[in-house]
Order: sequence, then structure tokens, then C-alpha cells
Amino acid sequence: MVSSPVCFKILLVEDNLPDVVILKKQFQKLQTLTVKLTHVSSCRDAIFALQNSYFDVILLDLSLPDSHNLDTVKT
Repeated sequence: MVSSPVCFKILLVEDNLPDVVILKKQFQKLQTLTVKLTHVSSCRDAIFALQNSYFDVILLDLSLPDSHNLDTVKT
């Protein structure tokens, strides 16, 4: 019996597009894990995404255009 790969829904909150590209490439290399990646570039958009969907993991940039440092986490 072949088991299906585990699928994680990940919210990536990152405003630096080169970083987004690097992370996407790294996730594509995974063979035992399937990732459904949702990318947003602001704290406001992250809040909207969280209100409308469930995520297993959040990768959060702490320096966004509309939020900085630990305020981003608190929000």
C-alpha cells in the first residue's frame, strides 16, 4: 500500500519577492510532503487570509510594509 504524501497548507507572509521565489523552489524539492502555499505580502492581507482559510503553518516576515517586529506577531 502506497500512502499519499502529507499535505500542509502554509501561509507565507513575505514582501520580498526574491525570498518568496527561494522558498517556493525549496518546497517544490520535497518528495514526502505536499505543500499548498498561499503568499501574501502584508499583515492586512495575512489577517484576511486567516479569516477565510485554515493554515497548518505560518511563515511570517517580521518587517512588513504595514507592520514591524513583534507587533506583526501580536496582530
